[in-house]
Amino acid sequence: MSPSSTPSIQTWLTKTSWSWMTLLQCRQRSLQKSLCKEYVLLKTGLADLTITPSMRLLSPPPPTQVPGLLDDLIEYFNGADHAALVQAALVHAQFETIHPFPDGNGRVGRAMIHALLQRRGLTDAAVLPVSMVLATLGDRYVDGLTKFREGDVLAWISFFVEAAQVATTKAAELADSVAALEAEWMDKVNHHRTAQGSKRALKSNSTEFQLLKKLPAMPLVTVSIVKSELGISSTSTARDALDSLTDAGILRKKVIGAGGLLGYFADDVFMLVDDAERQLASTQFNTRLSPPTGRAVPALRDK
Repeated sequence: MSPSSTPSIQTWLTKTSWSWMTLLQCRQRSLQKSLCKEYVLLKTGLADLTITPSMRLLSPPPPTQVPGLLDDLIEYFNGADHAALVQAALVHAQFETIHPFPDGNGRVGRAMIHALLQRRGLTDAAVLPVSMVLATLGDRYVDGLTKFREGDVLAWISFFVEAAQVATTKAAELADSVAALEAEWMDKVNHHRTAQGSKRALKSNSTEFQLLKKLPAMPLVTVSIVKSELGISSTSTARDALDSLTDAGILRKKVIGAGGLLGYFADDVFMLVDDAERQLASTQFNTRLSPPTGRAVPALRDK
C-alpha cells in the first residue's frame, strides 16, 4: 500500500456510517490497492476470493432486488444489533451472496470486515488478517458460505469466529515479535554508541529514538519521509539520524530513485512481515507443520 493511497483508504475504512457511495468508492479504491499485503492473483485464481468456487456456484439475486438488499445490508452494517464478530460474519456473507458488482466483490467484502471491526472498536488502525485466514481455509470458507445460503447461519458464524481467533493469535504473535525487535534494536544502538565512545544511552527525545519507534510501521523511509513524520525541518538532522541507525546495523541504505534518492530499509521488519504472511498461508498456520499453499507468498530471506 503506497503512502499516498493510505488517507483515502482510511477515509472510508473508518467511516462511522456507510452508504451506497461508500460501497462504490470502496470498490474503486480496492481495485487499485489490496489491503495488508493480500496479494491478488486474478489470472491464476489462487488468492482472490472473488473468483473462488463459491462465486462460480452463486446465482446472484435478480438486478431488480439488488438495491433493496443493499439498503437492508447497509442499514444492518451501520447498526449494532449483534456482537461485532457476528455482525462482521453476517455482513460479509450477505454481501458476497448479493454479489452486486461484476468484479471486486471479494475485496469489498473483505474491506467491510475490517471497517466494521474497526468501527465497533475491536481493532485499531491495524488490519486484522481475517481474510487471509479465510483464503487459507478456502474449502471450509466455500462450505461455510454455502451453508449460510442454505440457511445454516450458525455454521457460518462458527467458522468465521474460528478464523477471527486464528487471525487474532497470529496478529498478537507478530506484535510480540515487533516488540522484541524494538528491544533488540535499542540494545544495538546503545552498544554502537558505547563503541563510539558515548557513555550515555539513547535519549527518548532524540531523533534516533523517535525514528526507531516509527520504523515498525514504515520500514522503508527517506530523508523527506522522516522530516514529515517526525516534524523535523532540518534535512541534516534527519539524515544524521538515518545514518546513525544505518551504522548501528538497523537500517540498510540503497538508491531507490532518480537523482540518487536514498531509501533506508529496516530489513528486520520486512522479514517479520514476510514470515507472518507465510505462516498465514499454512493450513496449520505454522510452516514447520505444513508449508504455505494455495497462493503466492514471499520467499524465505537469508538473515
